[in-house]
Amino acid sequence: MADRFGIDAPATIVFSLFYAVFCTGFIYQSKEFSGAGLSPEIFLSYNDWIGSEELRFFNYHMKRTAGSMVLHSLLPAGYLLGYSYFTSTIDGNHSNMSDFWAHWPVFWNVLLVSIMMPLIATTTVWLWSLNGWERHPFIAKLKLYASNNTWLQVAADVETEFRRIDKISIRTNPLSKVVVTDNWIVMVGAWPWSLQLSHQSDVSLQLASSEHHRISTEGEIGGAQFLHIKVSLVVFVLL
Repeated sequence: MADRFGIDAPATIVFSLFYAVFCTGFIYQSKEFSGAGLSPEIFLSYNDWIGSEELRFFNYHMKRTAGSMVLHSLLPAGYLLGYSYFTSTIDGNHSNMSDFWAHWPVFWNVLLVSIMMPLIATTTVWLWSLNGWERHPFIAKLKLYASNNTWLQVAADVETEFRRIDKISIRTNPLSKVVVTDNWIVMVGAWPWSLQLSHQSDVSLQLASSEHHRISTEGEIGGAQFLHIKVSLVVFVLL
């Protein structure tokens, strides 16, 4: 086939292109990857580790975002190890991977740094998980509303409202989701620092723009309408 079309791409180039597509789909969670089960949630659901979003909303997302950070930190090392294998074994540029690393010491040093990334990420997640995830970045946002009670009471109030059927849950993009309950507005993303939490009495909503499309990505009849709603914090000044 290579002779017929005059194409003989090195295995490292093919692997690099494939890995770039894989990383893009895995990190930004396209529908194709999610449908194929290639998402952090699927891996983290092993042995029901992250639990149920419906029952324990914050515990679920704290584990999900922390676990996603660890999984994402593995990607650079995976690419460098794969590249070393393909250039040595498949392309035959070197006798083995050790010979390749000896010939390219800079590559070896970068590989060592990339291996440190998941170790640091795992250690960070372990520190966060102590005392019931007391040190997770989500907790700092919850403590802003824990004036008379602990952050656990704030989380319990939000989770109680989240379990009601009259909540609004909208996925604004593959990585973020906005949840509106009776009294709270919550936005969660893919990373541990992505939580945005506001009590409805502290914000004002303003319609910034509206777009109507005849074709819907979800297949609904009549198209879809996209609303850009600006959420602003209301500041009270005491005179």
